[in-house]
Amino acid sequence: MSDAPSPLHAVPAQGGSHRLRQRAAKELRSITVIVVYLWALLALFDLYRTIILDEAHVSLQEQGFAFINALVLGKVMFIAEALNVGTRFRDRALIWSILYGAFTFALVLMIFHVIEHVAVGALHGQHVAESIQVYERGGWKGLVARALIMFVALIPFFGFREVSRAIGPKTLHRLLFERGAKFPGPDA
Repeated sequence: MSDAPSPLHAVPAQGGSHRLRQRAAKELRSITVIVVYLWALLALFDLYRTIILDEAHVSLQEQGFAFINALVLGKVMFIAEALNVGTRFRDRALIWSILYGAFTFALVLMIFHVIEHVAVGALHGQHVAESIQVYERGGWKGLVARALIMFVALIPFFGFREVSRAIGPKTLHRLLFERGAKFPGPDA
């Protein structure tokens, strides 16, 4: 009989909980960036819609809904990223990875956006087409226009993500936020 403790009673390495906290902090920062970016985007959509519809006031309720929507869509985007959605062209030139990520996530976000508004419409006794029409004020044309705007708006988001992946997040942070920082490449 061996004197070694059984694996069931093994004490985890001291660094294990530290790594877990680091990973949790990294994921919290990641989802916070996603939610803030989406919230700004959705809040601006609602503000733009308010201006276009010539409404005299900016509804705080609409702006609050944009934040809740950003939380939900941010979680969807975070999960989709964890499932490697939109990574098909990661081995190609960065531009293709950026455009494919923006396109894929614009589709994912629009699908969940439609599902959300259909569900809200169903709660108010509306049919699918009616709930989309009422919300979008332009039916399918409005939905397609919103999807295209979302695609274009996500290009910078994925641009930063892919450049950060390529050169490293610390290097990107230094280049963006440190005065006089230069890229340590052959042209630097």
